[in-house]
Amino acid sequence: MHPQFSWYKLHPLTRRAFLCRMLAAGGAMTLGPHVALGTPIEADFWWRHIIPFAQTDDSDLFFQCLAQMDIFGFDSDPTWGPYAQRLTELGSKRGFRSLKAHGTRVITYIEGFGDCMLYAARLNRYSNGAFQKRVDDPSLPLLVRTAWNWGDDALPEGSVTRWIGIQNTVNDEDFIPHTDSSASRGLPIPKYPDGQPAVGWMSDDHYPLNARIFDACGSKDINGNLHPGFEAPPGFDQMTHEGKRPKWVIDGLYPAVIGIDDAPSAPGLKQGDTLYCGIISVHKDLSAPFWREYARVSVREMLKNGIDGVWCDNFSPWDNFGYPPVQKAFGDWSLHRFTQYLSGMRSTNLLHRISMKNGQYDLRNYLKTKALEFGGKDVSKCEDPAWSDARWLEDPIWSAFKACRQKWGQHDLREFYYAIHDEANKAKRPDFCIGGNDIPLYGLGWVHNDWLDMVNTEVTPGWHMGTGSRGVMIPPAGKMAVVYRAALEHQEGPYVGAWYYLDGPLYRKYQQKPGIAKTLLAEAFANGAFLMCDPGEKKVVGTVETHAWWNRFILSNAEYFEQRVPLADIGILFSPDNQLALLAPGGFPDMDRQPHIFGHWGWATAMIDSHLPYRAVTDWNLDDRSLAGLRTFIIPDAECLDDRAGETMEKWVRGGGRLIITGPMGTRYGPARNFQRRRNSLFSHLIGSEAMDNPQSPGETGLGDGVIYWTPDTIGMNYYLNAADRKSLLPQLKHIAGGSALIKAADLPSSIGVFLWRSKDSNSIFVDIVNYDINLESDQIRPVEDIVFQVPLPKSWESAEVMAISPEEGLLASANVNRGRPEVHIHRLTNYASVKLIRR
Repeated sequence: MHPQFSWYKLHPLTRRAFLCRMLAAGGAMTLGPHVALGTPIEADFWWRHIIPFAQTDDSDLFFQCLAQMDIFGFDSDPTWGPYAQRLTELGSKRGFRSLKAHGTRVITYIEGFGDCMLYAARLNRYSNGAFQKRVDDPSLPLLVRTAWNWGDDALPEGSVTRWIGIQNTVNDEDFIPHTDSSASRGLPIPKYPDGQPAVGWMSDDHYPLNARIFDACGSKDINGNLHPGFEAPPGFDQMTHEGKRPKWVIDGLYPAVIGIDDAPSAPGLKQGDTLYCGIISVHKDLSAPFWREYARVSVREMLKNGIDGVWCDNFSPWDNFGYPPVQKAFGDWSLHRFTQYLSGMRSTNLLHRISMKNGQYDLRNYLKTKALEFGGKDVSKCEDPAWSDARWLEDPIWSAFKACRQKWGQHDLREFYYAIHDEANKAKRPDFCIGGNDIPLYGLGWVHNDWLDMVNTEVTPGWHMGTGSRGVMIPPAGKMAVVYRAALEHQEGPYVGAWYYLDGPLYRKYQQKPGIAKTLLAEAFANGAFLMCDPGEKKVVGTVETHAWWNRFILSNAEYFEQRVPLADIGILFSPDNQLALLAPGGFPDMDRQPHIFGHWGWATAMIDSHLPYRAVTDWNLDDRSLAGLRTFIIPDAECLDDRAGETMEKWVRGGGRLIITGPMGTRYGPARNFQRRRNSLFSHLIGSEAMDNPQSPGETGLGDGVIYWTPDTIGMNYYLNAADRKSLLPQLKHIAGGSALIKAADLPSSIGVFLWRSKDSNSIFVDIVNYDINLESDQIRPVEDIVFQVPLPKSWESAEVMAISPEEGLLASANVNRGRPEVHIHRLTNYASVKLIRR
């Protein structure tokens, strides 16, 4: 695993720092008249409109940054059960009421299909067995200390340790009040796949992981064991040695073993030493129905209290299928679904490869045997290099399992989404928002736009398994716009929310700098995204002041921006199917060379550098409707495509489209046929397989009224990876793309980003302009002079009125409309401007 892995997936640290705080005890210049918009229709929910957001429990800071939505701790629930959820209500009730009194939209944090968080706590139990109760709610036992303040000498010691988690309610533990019991909350009984109840305790494990609910409904590793994450209480590495603290300090904490368990190293401890942990994250098996039904119960409480939505961590395969899968993909329910999947297949050639055990196909044993064939030394260890061998990509059983997990992941996430909205509709809250994390960088096809309201995701310019060890980078070379554009295609709403982290050895030095923050805020909005303000976390881009600067501008001009949709005549395939196809049990065999995903990032970056308007087209939306209006469609290195996609693209080309194919295309079927290899590539009947595979002869062929261009070279991926050579590589990609009919801006430098939008009624066109030319070391944005571009008007327009706004004082802009082609001249730009053409 990459050494920087731990600092990208920062949500455990971000959310836990937030929980710790809770639990421890511009000017605008117009070139034309202002245009009023109609009142939004009833179905235009609040999250369909401009909604800058923050995460803070400090209401003063929230109002200072001028956000309108807060991710707040009230009713938060990382699946730790009704009792702990109620504690968050008591701990943050005053702040919640203050926010709501000012009309703030408040959403809270839940775990989707990632973790069940458990934390150690101390309570006082009297000699009669009763527990000391809270003063503010005498029905609830008092936690005198928790994992977050475990070492605070000023707090009472407490007489007993209990672990707070979902198992408290499932097993009706002794300190849980009747009001939070399974029966009172209407919580269904968790079950094993064979129907046996998963209630009570197993005798052969350590509390609290001996709860049967985790055995039945948790994700497991290749050995059939839970593979939870462990964390010591803050500062506990100074208290672990015998004699430094009273015995109770260690009693009740979980003894994780460094190097064997997923536990961090600690000062003074080495591999094989015990680290006493106070926080455990048990990963969920996505296919266990219990988690969906638990979400109903949890969200029902939120709706009762007036929460407006949820930030749903792990709305993705991250922990339930895993990165890497060998650690997390083999829970009992997942294997049960795989047996169902294989049993429904007709291919005896596939079924004879894998044996049965106790009525299930024995996938774990099959994969271990295969790993030994690939040179594994100790395949019981998830770190064995054999698990990442590239030969896994040709293994039919592993391919079938990936296809199965995607199919069931889609089903289970969809059911989860509809269960929450069903509860919201019963509460007469159809505007309840579900925001999902990890998309699109690690979606693998689990998430479609039909079952997610808003992508609300963590991003970083550095290491990520979806962008490689180098990452996207930050401006002026890196463009996070490519991620936002792909995210828009994974959601139902018009705006993305992003938590942009500047951390790690390369990017920590840019924290809290206003120049880069303003650049990134502008880039995000120009591509349909808002960046979160988090005053309590330096690694999150921007300060309260820079967010207030930006939010003041967009909120004061909300009517100008109205509701917009991307405008483009170039499409680039974004295929999570192809991302999944390249995944081995131990992760990507070469994380730094992922042809399709990197090809998409490269082509998308090249289009931005060329000022050519593009949009991402996902593989599940690759149909006539998505291709309509495109002049050019680019397929970067997509080995996996189904026949329907081929038929759709052929029809589109014959109708006059320009299809660009790079690298292998359609040499495999998609997940519906388990990523099997085709005898011939998908378009070999049109181009010829020899021509497509010949590295010396890229070429074009006419088809109907259109053209197919192909090359075996992975030119999009090359552009993404070779940032230093982009200036020399760009002309080739720009020439192949063939230009755009929507805007003429070829003379602008690549340091200027030009992004097109239109209003929903098509009566307005927007050109958002972002200046990426920043000196990172001095944090100074270099103003650009004389930005000139033309926007040909649609044929149905007779003329247009032109407006321009900017957060900068004294924006100088002018426009001339000549023969239906407005030429816009921005004389000087520092950060951002938006030009709006209104149909006359």
